[in-house]
Amino acid sequence: MEFHDRLKWLRKYKKCTQVQVADALHFTDRQYQRFEANDAKPSYENLVALADFFDVPLDFLVGRGVFADWNAVIGKQSEIIQTLQNISPYFENLKLEDNFPLFLSFLPVVFEKIEYNEAENSLSLYPSISLDALKSL
Repeated sequence: MEFHDRLKWLRKYKKCTQVQVADALHFTDRQYQRFEANDAKPSYENLVALADFFDVPLDFLVGRGVFADWNAVIGKQSEIIQTLQNISPYFENLKLEDNFPLFLSFLPVVFEKIEYNEAENSLSLYPSISLDALKSL
């Protein structure tokens, strides 16, 4: 999924209109519309403002690192949350399924890579820290 698709998805997830996002970030309506239409790319400052507004990591917004595979992160969100909860009761207490931005903020800390193999319907999680360290949380 490309940046403009993620931006539109986040806006809809937050139940905002393009005008509401533009107003909140002091963009012109047209400027924001061009970001979602993939007619323009935001500056670094605007990317940071968008990530802050949607309360997501910048890497999620631009599809970098652990967020490179959209289907793994979003399509398999419940499976990833279940895996986190199986690793440590700490994650169970956070109610990640109810708090999307918090869920996203944990992923780069816990996993260096997440992949989804559509043909095999399998999810591969690559921890960035040892499972023993995670279990001690």
